[in-house]
Amino acid sequence: MLTASDASELSLRNILAQCKLVGATPAGDILTMDAAQLKAKSILFYLLVKGFWQFFNSEFMASGWTKDSIQFLREYRDHKGALTAGVFLDRPLFSTELLLDQKQQEQESPHQDLPQIRDLGIMLLEILLGREIESFRGLPEFAAYLPGGEPTPYTDYRIAAWLFEKRVRTDDLIPQPLLAVIAMCLDPVLSSDLLSHSEPNHSGSNRLREAIHKRLVLPLELLVCHSYCTRNGLFPLHELSTAAAGACPGVMRRPGTSDQGAPSPGIPRAVLPVTEPRKLNDTMYVPSSCCLSSRLDLEVPDSQIRPRTGAPSQRWLDDVDVVSGLLLAGKAPRKVKVAVIDTGFSPKWGNLPWDIQKGNYRDFVDGMDDDNRDDSGHGTYLARLVVKILPKVDLHIARVQRHGILTEETFGAVEKAIDWAVGKQVDIILIASGGTNDYDNVKSAISRLPDNILVIAAAGNLPLCSRVVFPARMRNVMCIFAATATNKNARALNPPPLKRGYNFAFLGEAVQPQGHWGDPESGTSVAAPIAAGFAGMLLDFSRQALPEGEDDRLDLGRHLHEKMSTIFEELSRNNRDEGYECVSPPHLLDILKEESTRRERRRKIRNFLSDVIALHRY
Repeated sequence: MLTASDASELSLRNILAQCKLVGATPAGDILTMDAAQLKAKSILFYLLVKGFWQFFNSEFMASGWTKDSIQFLREYRDHKGALTAGVFLDRPLFSTELLLDQKQQEQESPHQDLPQIRDLGIMLLEILLGREIESFRGLPEFAAYLPGGEPTPYTDYRIAAWLFEKRVRTDDLIPQPLLAVIAMCLDPVLSSDLLSHSEPNHSGSNRLREAIHKRLVLPLELLVCHSYCTRNGLFPLHELSTAAAGACPGVMRRPGTSDQGAPSPGIPRAVLPVTEPRKLNDTMYVPSSCCLSSRLDLEVPDSQIRPRTGAPSQRWLDDVDVVSGLLLAGKAPRKVKVAVIDTGFSPKWGNLPWDIQKGNYRDFVDGMDDDNRDDSGHGTYLARLVVKILPKVDLHIARVQRHGILTEETFGAVEKAIDWAVGKQVDIILIASGGTNDYDNVKSAISRLPDNILVIAAAGNLPLCSRVVFPARMRNVMCIFAATATNKNARALNPPPLKRGYNFAFLGEAVQPQGHWGDPESGTSVAAPIAAGFAGMLLDFSRQALPEGEDDRLDLGRHLHEKMSTIFEELSRNNRDEGYECVSPPHLLDILKEESTRRERRRKIRNFLSDVIALHRY
């Protein structure tokens, strides 16, 4: 990189104050961006959040990043047929002032750093809008936030929260990961909830850093890699001037860069890796330049992009695919219906090759039944796992909560969702969240279900749950724990097993279905949709028409909870660990000996399952 001796920097505040950022919003219009402008801002989101994570809670971040401390380095390239000085984000250059904290922190508490996360959220919203939040203070909607006409320390935060909730969050053109990251930063409840997604055995600050990486950095990284892997035009984030090559003082030119701004032949391109900063004696190691300068490839072909998945969990899922190939080879008179009661559904969360059929989505939070919505992505992730195990499913979605935070009001919506699912004649109801208290209304709704509907619920996760949560602990609900890919108890995740009844466990550790935006997920809420998908697979198998000359039908029509429990008990016989029955679907393949044709194998499995349920009275 060649830098002019008088190279100047351009602060983010300077760009925003002049409304010179691409897609800057005039006073009467909140969002006016095309695809290229949104692409540039998405990349900037990723780089800023990644840099924030790298230096978070270190001695080099004495205070949060601000619009003044973040500086963009000017360079010139050929743009629209002329040499343009500006800030370009296909391979950006930016830096930030790193203030060395001379004070030794006496205590380590994640809550003291939440204001930095809040301020990051405000800054990201300003980048999305292309304007400073301060510029909205004069609008009549925000007069109440300026008592006596003077701003308070919370004025800009309250304005930002209002703008995001009322004007930005419902914009269908904005990728869901951008909205989710801003929401996570601005909402104090969600910011505190970050810790629930980190390893419990880490210290407070390290847990929060880990959660920032998992919940903020990774979704943005995958958005950039999956959605912007090819160019849709070179667009400057901020255009300064157009001039001849020799008339651009104070800007930078990259070596090996042609007039079109593309790398010269022979210079390798690589995706920006996400790596932990190196540490020396528990202190963050920072390069001597103290400059965050990154190069991001936006031209990687799809074939070279690979989601990072844990190999053992993927092998477990591959084995289930083999079972699925046998059991789902026939044709059932109707698809198995599975209702997912959670945070909703939105195709924005990843590249989904399918969608929810019209009429199969119900919003019990906002009543927007025609607008599929999932603010956190959790419900969409559950749906994706069900479809991964049971591709032929007829999926129904009930939105009962916004961000996975359960309240008494939430359980009121759960009751309505259960009744709605019954009206839809679903076969399986999946509830992958729960609470510490029992709720009589939900108890009543589950108790009056017909015996041909199976309810599957997640047991809850350590350390937040010291016992199995409600409604998973109900007798007539199939409680699901998490297992490792080797069919062992996932000790770091599971609460203690129930003293009565079954404690079935399915794969729930480091699971990432194809196309999922984010890190591999772990928990009983991961295992529960896998269990629901496999139960649906068995139910579909039982409904399929028999080949001519065969009459050994597998009957799972009534007493579905009891019969499915009997089958799961048999499939976990060789994998019982510390009180948990770890179900292994590939055990169905172990019973096959000399059967050479698919028909013979399917008949052998059908007879085996029929014999298993015949040993019990229902």
